[in-house]
Amino acid sequence: MKHSIMVALFLTLIFIGLAQAKRVGPKDVAPIIHNGVKYTAPHGKMGYVEAWDVSSGKKLWETKVYDVEMKPMLEKDVQMVYITSLSIEDGRLVVINENNAKYYLNPANGQKIQGLAPAIAKPDKTSEEVHLFPVPQNGKYGYMDKTGKIVIEPMFDYAAGFSDGMAAVMMTKDGAQKIGYIDSTGKVVIEPRFEAGYDFKEGLAPVQINGLVGYIDKTGKVVIEPQFRGAMSFSEGLAPIMMTEDWGFIDRTGKIVIKEQFDGVDRFFEGLAPARVCGQTQFGYIDKAGQFVIKPAFASAGVFNSGLAPVRLNNDPDTKEGYIDKTGQLVIKPQFDLAGEFSEGLAAVIPDGGAEHGKYGYIDKTGKVVIEPIFDGAEAFSGGLAKVFIGNNCGYIDKVGKFIWEPAK
Repeated sequence: MKHSIMVALFLTLIFIGLAQAKRVGPKDVAPIIHNGVKYTAPHGKMGYVEAWDVSSGKKLWETKVYDVEMKPMLEKDVQMVYITSLSIEDGRLVVINENNAKYYLNPANGQKIQGLAPAIAKPDKTSEEVHLFPVPQNGKYGYMDKTGKIVIEPMFDYAAGFSDGMAAVMMTKDGAQKIGYIDSTGKVVIEPRFEAGYDFKEGLAPVQINGLVGYIDKTGKVVIEPQFRGAMSFSEGLAPIMMTEDWGFIDRTGKIVIKEQFDGVDRFFEGLAPARVCGQTQFGYIDKAGQFVIKPAFASAGVFNSGLAPVRLNNDPDTKEGYIDKTGQLVIKPQFDLAGEFSEGLAAVIPDGGAEHGKYGYIDKTGKVVIEPIFDGAEAFSGGLAKVFIGNNCGYIDKVGKFIWEPAK
């Protein structure tokens, strides 16, 4: 699922076709402009992203995001895997390719951020709910309250949402952008020193140090040493981690409790986590013993919330997405081009036929559209508001679709 609120997938390549097959040339990828920089995926240059200063036309950096191992018995053009979309999510440049693999780059320098998903993609509830929302103003980020009033002045290069009473912020230190954490007053409580950082959940947050991911506590102390190539926040006592190529789960001591055996996972919600065993093509749902309780039957799968989870049955371009219950039965029929997880009773979707224009709206738990699809991007509701995008500009809406914070023109 190709948006900020879906499972982060790390896919193995599947080569389809005969040795003599040919492929259609790659489609042009729409460039995006963010903070005066244009990001492009050069036509026909597989796996590359470039950044250009809009005012001067100078190339700032070029990064090869991924490579593909070519098999000698197949035509080279059949094996090429091109980038399909670029976007900015939570201060990170998100790159998606034809295999639905998702990569994160630091937009300032093009460096890859290993395994850290967007900071406010999931509809979590925490023990310390702070209803402040990050907003951009004049090239910096601050925070507003639920009424749209600025309560923390814009001073950060980027700012994520609050979780467990703290929020990750990006600041420039010694000429480099680093991640630190603030409290609800805007005070920096963990100095910016991390290459990447994710939400605090259950008192711990994954951070990247020297290219590897470990976990810190709320004092900033490293409590699980950086050793993972990829990691996600804790949920229900467990966190997905990737040591080499495969994903497993650790407990809060850092002990691996579900062995590394998956090439795609997400966190546990309501006792279940979507997972796909390495070498397989379908997702199912596992329990905390690592056993499948909903058998693998889905091309993609999201987390459960309010007893429902979004799924896609196969990768056929005409296949729609719907929702299953915790028995694995479809309860909202597949009818959406894209579907997100439920949060606070609503879920962001692109209705059937809307993918060509990329417009998101929101449905209720019956599948009824209750906020019309007019947005270019949409995230889960949290604290009564949802972040939405018009073009590359973000705003916030309430549950009737009214803007509390208007996107910048």
